[in-house]
Amino acid sequence: MITMARRKISIVRWVISFLVLVPLVFIWAMFLSKHWTNYEVISASMSPTLQVGDRVIMKEEKHFDNLRDEIIAFKDPGGEDTALTKRVVADQNSTVRMWNGQVFIDNSKDPLPGEHIDNVPNHLWDVGAGEVFVMGDNRNNSHDSVDFGPIQRSSILGVLTFRYWPWSRSGRLSR
Repeated sequence: MITMARRKISIVRWVISFLVLVPLVFIWAMFLSKHWTNYEVISASMSPTLQVGDRVIMKEEKHFDNLRDEIIAFKDPGGEDTALTKRVVADQNSTVRMWNGQVFIDNSKDPLPGEHIDNVPNHLWDVGAGEVFVMGDNRNNSHDSVDFGPIQRSSILGVLTFRYWPWSRSGRLSR
């Protein structure tokens, strides 16, 4: 004969199992459907935000709205068969101005936050429709749009959303 206490325990176990299983199945389905991909950071150009060896989840999408301040992975415009990881500092139909080692977007009088860029001439880039301007957070150690200009939105592989390794720094990658 099943006692009332034993019946309550089995109901609690069933509820806990359900609450654990549903998110795991959802995560598994997202990876199988290729909406999420595992991605490993291979350069220090996004330091201190991302370190070499960090493991992150990349959300793959084909239609992006506003990408400003998002960290993206994209095909290397140099033709190499690798992906680069950078932050979008200007979205399409913007102007990027490099002046005395500081970056200004459109007509802003305030430079973007971040380190001063050494040994870069003053320059102006027009970011056209279907393009974005990307820079590494470690601006003096980054091969980015300062070197190769704006990139095509079609070359974007996805948006990096969550760091899961190392555990000590795991969490959502914020803007």
